[in-house]
Parts: sequence; C-alpha cells; structure tokens
Amino acid sequence: MSKKIKLLIFIFSLSLFSCKYYDPKPFVYEDILSLTSGFNKDNKYLFTNRLAFAKLLAKALEGAELKDYIKRISKDKTTNTFNEIVFALHKDDIIEDGKILQDYIVDEMDNEVKSLYKGDFITKILEQDPMLVIKLPDIFYDVDWDVSDFSPMVYAKTIDQIGEDKLGPYYIGYHCSGYQDKLHKVRKVNKFSLIVKYSEDYILLDVDKLVNYQGLPLSVIFPQYSLSVWQKLKGKILAQSYKSPNDNNMYYIKKRVMFDLYKELEETEYRNYFDPSVCNEKCVRDCFHVDSTYNTVVSLTESIDLTNTFWESTYVLKENEDMLMLYNAFLGGVNVEVVDKYFIAGFRRADFIKRTFKLDLRPKKEEYDEIGKVVIPYIYFEMEDEEFNEIQLNHIVEKGWNSPKNRDRDVEFYTIFREDLIFKYRIGVGKFEDISDEYFTDYVDLGNEYITYCTPPLDRLPFGSIYAISYKF
Repeated sequence: MSKKIKLLIFIFSLSLFSCKYYDPKPFVYEDILSLTSGFNKDNKYLFTNRLAFAKLLAKALEGAELKDYIKRISKDKTTNTFNEIVFALHKDDIIEDGKILQDYIVDEMDNEVKSLYKGDFITKILEQDPMLVIKLPDIFYDVDWDVSDFSPMVYAKTIDQIGEDKLGPYYIGYHCSGYQDKLHKVRKVNKFSLIVKYSEDYILLDVDKLVNYQGLPLSVIFPQYSLSVWQKLKGKILAQSYKSPNDNNMYYIKKRVMFDLYKELEETEYRNYFDPSVCNEKCVRDCFHVDSTYNTVVSLTESIDLTNTFWESTYVLKENEDMLMLYNAFLGGVNVEVVDKYFIAGFRRADFIKRTFKLDLRPKKEEYDEIGKVVIPYIYFEMEDEEFNEIQLNHIVEKGWNSPKNRDRDVEFYTIFREDLIFKYRIGVGKFEDISDEYFTDYVDLGNEYITYCTPPLDRLPFGSIYAISYKF
C-alpha cells in the first residue's frame, strides 16, 4: 500500500473520529409545569416561583452589564463572603442607561413563564417570595471571574429537591443558552453559578407587632429577645436594617446584627469570672457564693466540617449555620425545665471554619441538540486545608444554681433551618420526655452534654467529636 493511500486512510479515519467527537449531545428541556406536577397544589407556587425566577435571571445574564452589577454588589464592602442581593430591596437598582434590575428579568419573559403568571410575575414574586435573594456562593470569592468570558449557571434552591435519579436527589439550574442542569444534593457543584434562594442572612419583621411575615413571633425566632430587650435595642437594629418597599412596618433585618447587638448588651452587664485556681474545695462552686456566679457559655468550636456531615456537600445551597441552644435543668424523674433558649444566627461557614480551596475555572464549549453551542462554566475545586475558629458567644445561661446540688444541667444544640414553610416540632433531651415546642423548616439534633453542680469551669467541654464549648462561671 502506497504512502499516499495510507495517508488518505488516516485522514479519513481522523475525520470520522472528529465528526463523532463533535456530534451534538442530546438535550431535553424539562418545563416548569412538568417539574412541579407532583408537588402539593397548596405549596406548588413556592417551587414554580423559584424555578421561573432562576430561568429568567439566567437568560438575562447573557449581557455583561447585569453580570458586572451582580459581581460588584455581591462583593461590595466584604472580605471573604458575598452579599445576598434581596430582590425586593434591589429590584429598582439602576444598572445601565436607566434600566433597572427588574427590567432585565421582565424583558426575558417567554411564553412558558407568561402562561404561568399572566403578566403579573414580579407582583407574585414580591407577594409570595419576599425573602428571595440572588447569591454568589462564598466558595467562589477568590475566583477571577471576567464577566465577558462566560455566563454563570443559575440554580434554584427550592423548598425541597425537584426530583431524584440514580445520582440522588437534585435541584434544577438554568443557563442563558437554554441549557438546563441538575445540581445533585449529595455531589459537589462542578459549575460556576449563582443561587436563587430563600434568604439566610435576613428576617422580615413587623417591628410593631414583632412577628415575621409568616406570623412567627420574634420570641420564637430569637428567644433571647424579650420585649424589654427589643425595646432597648430597637433603635440600633433599625438603623442597620432596610424598610420593606411593600409595607411600612416590615423591615429586612440581618440576623447577625441582632445576634451581635444582644451579645454586646450581655457583655455590658458582665461580672468577672471566678478564678478556680484559688479554690481548694473538691467542688469548685463551694468556694464562691453560688448566687453571685454567672454560668456562661463563652464560645463554641467545631471539630468537623458540618457542611459535609449534615448538609448538602455542594457548598452552595446552604451557606449559613444557625443553631438553637437549650440549657435545661433536671428536676427529678423525667421532669425537665428549659432554663434558657439561645439562637446563634448570622454566621456563615467561613466564620466557623477557615477553608483553603484550590479552584480551577475551566469554561468549555459544548454542543447540544436544539440549543447548539454553549460555553459551560465548569469549575473544579478541592479543599486543601481547614482550620476551625472559636465563635465567641459570651452568653449567660443562668445566674447561680437555682435547685439542689444533685440536680444536673444539660446543654443541647440543634442545627436549625427556617425557610418558606415552618413546622411545629416537639424537641427534648435525649431519652427524656420532649420539653419544648419549636418552629422550624427542619432541624438536626447535634447532641447534648451534662453539667453538674460540681463541674469546674472548662475551656473545652466536648460534645462527642462534633464540637466543643467553653463553660465558665
């Protein structure tokens, strides 16, 4: 066989391979009605709203000016995390040539969304989804994102996963090209993305009635906020909050602001901790006048990354860690009294754990049936290092020891979730009877630890291998 024929055969084989390699991938778009058909009709709108908004936002991100706005406002005055963009508060932001954020969304209304909303999409979003936010995930903070290079995916964090396949439960994401993606709950995200979700940073509160927009009392949301505490701190809180454009009495208040202001209030009333080294008694409390002691949970430190243990391993759908602490007194038998409830809120994962990521952004051109060529913003990352931070609480759980010495105390922690729908749970202490009505979307019991009258002050009281507290008096 001549060299010329061999060369022709090689070129022909290469061309066959090349054609096969560049054959468009199969693509089937799943419409919103189909995706939400199996959900309770009373709650279906909560899924529909989030999917429709994510789709329209994704389409609007084809233009560089909107991407630049989101990148800029997300990073404004921050150091290691991105701001949430509350749509209700930012919908009238002017982005370019007098065009506001809301306009970008409305301009992308297609037949599918129009048929669902009959022209009142924005009205429905503001009424039914007032806590909707646009969020750049914190793990992308150091990614060098040139807005002219590609458009991000937009994933919709719905109140529950949309479906489940062989890779597990999943949520739905959209791209400006029309490409649609599944974000699996138990797999790491592999595409640069924005998230449309229920706010993790804010509560929406009627500051006269002291209930949130769902009718949940402030005393349930933040149990440390009695009426007298609220009245003391109201002015400072509202000075750092945002009035709702839809209701004069409703304010978007950052949970972290409420946490920090209460913490400052407690610290102004502090007594000095006792020095246990000067005590020669076997039971340290016997060295001090018991009624003058302030039992204090000083700090909280994690020992493992709870994101991987209890939450989605995507790192993007859930970025805050809110916790409820119960401090209980055992009164004998199965009788337990809740002495103190405390809400630890407004902390991001970056506050609990300093993580060093290796991130590699690799946009890739792909071709699909129906929608043609698409630039998919693939991103690859792995955690190289982690360091756990001590979260300062300085919270007084009890003054003195208001029961006989042989009655133990119990500290219990729950990771809690509050989103679109709230349910009533009866939670308690281990095998003892349930003791407290709480209102969450969901929760995870992280465990409990006993403290006796004679437990000395400890810098590290471990709760298994999950976390530890510092306890002093």
